[in-house]
Formats: sequence, structure tokens, C-alpha cells
Amino acid sequence: MLYLVIIGDIIGSKKIENRYTVQKHFADVLREPQVLYGETFVSPLTLTIGDEFQAVMSNSDSLFSVMSHIENKMGVVSLRYGIGIGEINTEINYKNAIGMDGAAFHFAREAVETARRDKRQYHFDCPNEKIQLRINTLFDWIDISKRRWNDQRKKILYYYQKKMTQKEIAEKLGMTQPAVSQNINDITFQLINKTQSLIQDEINEILTGKSC
Repeated sequence: MLYLVIIGDIIGSKKIENRYTVQKHFADVLREPQVLYGETFVSPLTLTIGDEFQAVMSNSDSLFSVMSHIENKMGVVSLRYGIGIGEINTEINYKNAIGMDGAAFHFAREAVETARRDKRQYHFDCPNEKIQLRINTLFDWIDISKRRWNDQRKKILYYYQKKMTQKEIAEKLGMTQPAVSQNINDITFQLINKTQSLIQDEINEILTGKSC
């Protein structure tokens, strides 16, 4: 059986002045997606060291929702992610994503190290190099495009994907409804939303054995 493993860490955490406070907040934030998207987790988001987490997921339906939730709650702190697909050869730890081993963890570890080396927000690894290249091209496009966005637009995308109405988003962010509408109707905004769905669909196809 194939699993999706995600490893994430805080970029430049050693340079953060109030590092202990940020790490404590990070640990609290990581508990929240388990409540919101618990059905997708085989092993929950688990803090492995002060500024890094990992989790095992059965599907990628909530992949971007989970990452966006963490980013939204962490504020100005930036994160990077390594995502890997493969088998887990040891017994599954359903309580914490530790003490396990297998190709899924190896691919995810290699992916986050590549993201760190190449200064990317996301990197994906799996046994099929063509699929890996295709997904990483989409990830890179999202990464490069969103770097031009301010925090407000990122929050709009987060709430838009949570199916909130334009009026609800405007009230949440203290904006006018026309300003929210202008962001949502922007071509890049819509393309990123569609690209995220494409990535999740393709990863799910791998997990169900339809590719890779």
C-alpha cells in the first residue's frame, strides 16, 4: 500500500529572535488540522524537532488546505514542504508520525532537503521521474507566482477554498466585497486554485495505483 508523507519546517528558524515562543505556537497550530481534516491522516501532524513536523496521509484531498491552514495560523513565518509517496515497511503508528520507516519517508526527506537546497517552498518525490517532474513543475509555478502576493491575497485564497462567500471573506479580513471579488477574479488567482486541484488529483491517482 502507498502512503503520502509530508515533512514541513520553518524557513530560517534559527534566525528568529523569539524562537521558543514560535516553536510553542507551532506545536499548538499543528494540532488543529487533525480536528479539521482528520479523515485524511493516517498518522497526525507530529512535531519531530523544534521547527519541523511530519505526517502520514492516506490521500491528498486536503493537502493544500492543511498547508494553508498552518501558514495562515503561523502568520509571517514561512514554511517549506517535502512530499513523498511510497510504502511504509514498519508498523503504522496511528498516534504520532514517528518510529516508522519506508520509501514514503525516504522520498519525503529527500524532497524537503531538495526544497531547502533549491530555495523552493515545495518539492515532491516518487519513484516515477516523469510524474515527479510534472508535479514539481506545477509546484514551482505556484511557488513563484505566490511570491508576488501579499498576505491578504493568500488569506483570501485560504478562505475561498474553505467555501466562504465573498461577503464572509470581506468581513473576516476587514475588506470591501468588491476588493475580495477583484482578487478572486484575477486570472492568476484562479489558475493557482485550479493547479492545486490538479496536483491533488494526480497525487491521488498515484496513491490508488493508477499511475507511478
